[in-house]
Amino acid sequence: MTAGNFYAETLSLHTFAGERKYLNEAELKRFYKALRVLTNPKERTFVEFVYWTGCRVCEALSMTLRQMLFEDRRAVIRSAKKRGESKDKIYRVVPLPRDYFIRLRMAYDVYAHSGKEWQDSILKIWTFSRTTAWRLVKRVMRAAGISGIRACYRGLRHSRAVKWSLDKMPLNKIKDWLGHESIATTEIYLNTMGAEDHMLAARSWGGERRLQASILIVQGFLSKWLSKPLHA
Repeated sequence: MTAGNFYAETLSLHTFAGERKYLNEAELKRFYKALRVLTNPKERTFVEFVYWTGCRVCEALSMTLRQMLFEDRRAVIRSAKKRGESKDKIYRVVPLPRDYFIRLRMAYDVYAHSGKEWQDSILKIWTFSRTTAWRLVKRVMRAAGISGIRACYRGLRHSRAVKWSLDKMPLNKIKDWLGHESIATTEIYLNTMGAEDHMLAARSWGGERRLQASILIVQGFLSKWLSKPLHA
């Protein structure tokens, strides 16, 4: 594989063999259900954080409790891959479900932060290594019966972006939530396949089917009307 081909495949949601690098909607649902295999609340809240935000592993592991806005139900994530003067100075705000913050609060009430203003803590929430983080995601992938190139941390990040795209989130908002520097990088998540293609195409099918149904109704009415005997 040439350097150009490698770069092209890296920016694609599929390998040259056509394999998806992201989880489809059914796989995402299985992954979320499989989170129950992580009985340690710290491990569960970490993987679920990545599930909802699609953030990079270094970004997730740098999170502190102070960056969790419990009342607003948002996370303030320090964006990685920034260069020059903006390095380590750019943050983005990503919303999360209420239930996630309930689980996070319960996890840290049980652990070392009970009895003080733990929400103001500058301590990191998750203190394990990147290797452990990758292993935790793979463990949930296995429990969900997901394999192949998409059964990894990066696959989970891709999956969240594709889900946002299919849910009609504005492209510039997806760019902000993922921490991309260029909108061109975000645009790759418009290229889906399989069931995702059918979901997008079905929007036009719905209009065509309604038109066909209307034509059939009119044809049926005319047929009955023309078949009636004429009275002198």
